[in-house]
Amino acid sequence: MKIGFDNGKYLKIQSEHIKERIAQFGHKLYLEFGGKLYDDFHASRVLPGFQPDSKLRMLTQLQDDAEIIIVVITHYNGQASAMAYRQRLERMGIKVYYHYLIEGYPTNVDLIDSPDGFGRNEYVETTRPLVVVTAPGPGSGKMAVCLSQLYQENERGVKAGYAKFETFPIWNLSLKHPVNIAYEAATADLDDVNMIDPFHLEAYGKMAVNYNRD
Repeated sequence: MKIGFDNGKYLKIQSEHIKERIAQFGHKLYLEFGGKLYDDFHASRVLPGFQPDSKLRMLTQLQDDAEIIIVVITHYNGQASAMAYRQRLERMGIKVYYHYLIEGYPTNVDLIDSPDGFGRNEYVETTRPLVVVTAPGPGSGKMAVCLSQLYQENERGVKAGYAKFETFPIWNLSLKHPVNIAYEAATADLDDVNMIDPFHLEAYGKMAVNYNRD
């Protein structure tokens, strides 16, 4: 029998590349995780043989270097319900942080990149070189949290970088490779369309497959 997807190889290669990316950015990396950390049956449907907990198992191989941010209340603007939720979590011993609405985000760069923009957000204290940022679903503000932390780290003299871990599409497979076509079919309800990333092509002169929402 031929192996359709080699989980052991996946865990090894992904772990190695994450370590390389950490070193590339001054030994601190904010890694936004697209998709589910576990119970990823979507990935299992696209790649037969992919185990639903593969990403979580991969992170356990980096557990001495990693920590996870999951409780940041984004778009905070004094909502009573958000305050009550924070108090409830803090009573359970969970640290919670507010990140505020920024007028004109994401185009008002002068305000965003200032003490009244990202500088106003509460700084999430982290101590390890790999900081995984995840959330219950898309559009939850993961990337904004990462960028806010980069601003805050820079203000503190800490070198840090950002990357997004996305399972699909596979950036270095062709646009019409069966795996990328399978991803497109599996996300038809989201109107995801695979495409050559124009920004990557312009910046590096190299074709990479991405999808329209990114």
